Amino acid sequence: MTERATRGRAPRNRNGRSEGIPLGRIAGIRVVLAYSWFVIAAFTVIVYGPVLERQEPGLGIAAYYVAFAYALLLLISVLVHELAHALTAKIFNWPTEKIVLNLWGGHTQFEGFTATPGRSVLVALAGPAANL
Repeated sequence: MTERATRGRAPRNRNGRSEGIPLGRIAGIRVVLAYSWFVIAAFTVIVYGPVLERQEPGLGIAAYYVAFAYALLLLISVLVHELAHALTAKIFNWPTEKIVLNLWGGHTQFEGFTATPGRSVLVALAGPAANL
């Protein structure tokens, strides 16, 4: 299908399955929120919401909103981590296909490219360094 024919639909993986919700592009790199992320977000709200409610009884239902905000902060943290990998790779002209944020955190998918071991190490270390 052409790009025009697929506009407005969720991106598809190589198997033709929907990848998730497209969030847009950052520095030309597609960012996708996988449907599985909602599982970890729900888990965070279900587990952390009651803990907050017990610790701060005055919060009431707002404790669950705070728990969801925490899940969003984790999502942003993972995005920063993966973006650091992608942007460092871009410096070395290592093509990056997309960043996927999912149940396990996320991953940066690179297009076929052979980098030197030194550059690969720098790309690998960029993610954790961004979260310091």
